[in-house]
Amino acid sequence: MAKSDKGYRRGTPLGEFGIFLPYISIPAHRVTQGPMVFFLSAVVKDFFYLQWSVKLGWRRIPVIAADHPLDSTVPFNPGRARVYLDFINLWIRTLSMFLSTLGLKKGLSYCAEFLMYMGRCYRTAARVYRFRMTTTSRPDTEDRLVKTIRRCDPHYLCVPSLHIMVIALTWTYCRSVLALEKDAVPPEDAERFLGELFSGAVDITESVLYIKQHSVNCIPAALYMLNALAPDLFTVNDALALAGALFVEADDVTPENRALIKEHILFQFERFMLEGIYEDDLTAPVKRWLLGVST
Repeated sequence: MAKSDKGYRRGTPLGEFGIFLPYISIPAHRVTQGPMVFFLSAVVKDFFYLQWSVKLGWRRIPVIAADHPLDSTVPFNPGRARVYLDFINLWIRTLSMFLSTLGLKKGLSYCAEFLMYMGRCYRTAARVYRFRMTTTSRPDTEDRLVKTIRRCDPHYLCVPSLHIMVIALTWTYCRSVLALEKDAVPPEDAERFLGELFSGAVDITESVLYIKQHSVNCIPAALYMLNALAPDLFTVNDALALAGALFVEADDVTPENRALIKEHILFQFERFMLEGIYEDDLTAPVKRWLLGVST
């Protein structure tokens, strides 16, 4: 593999970009420090503290079930927990790829913009969580990793799924960057990076259903809210592509059930989209749906 003038080897898979470069570079540079603080404060305040404050009884927000009968068509598979947890490293590796392929100065500017998008995702999702929290039924398990996940997560913030918002944003934001940086990243590398990100997004979306951290009801809300937040990045066609790729290669979900899951996700997504046209608050369609579920 030839080495580029930016210091990375052409042909390097996305998974081989280390995760440490962003951890070292982002806190040390002025251009990324503000966005980093914005993002981390949103994660702490609008995700961890928000649900733990309800779990510990410090505040009261109704918690309702978000389950759907189609959830039972996806078998519980605790072996997918590592895939589920990889959503963090997926976007960290993407930032590492920006820094390695585009150089530190330009790469950090994209990292800063991405972190701002991420912070907005958490802040906007929290507007729904503060209205109604949601949970799903999870079977008992002796799997050590799944038990660790459950100990760390009160499991009250299911709709919309931030897992899905984050991985979908990572895929499509990277696409926008690579489209702008055609001279810096060879077309074959750009195509491979995007293929790897899309495949990772599909695997992680499937994993939230396999380990029962989310319901099929959690996915369309996430896709809708990301589209409403960043329509130039995440389009309707992107939602169609992601939903259409779910369980295509699965041997434990029947083709009939796969089709029903896809139909449900896209039906709900379209419903949110249509209702959102007439709303000033993009969270209104999801809140309205939650009221219907809770009655």
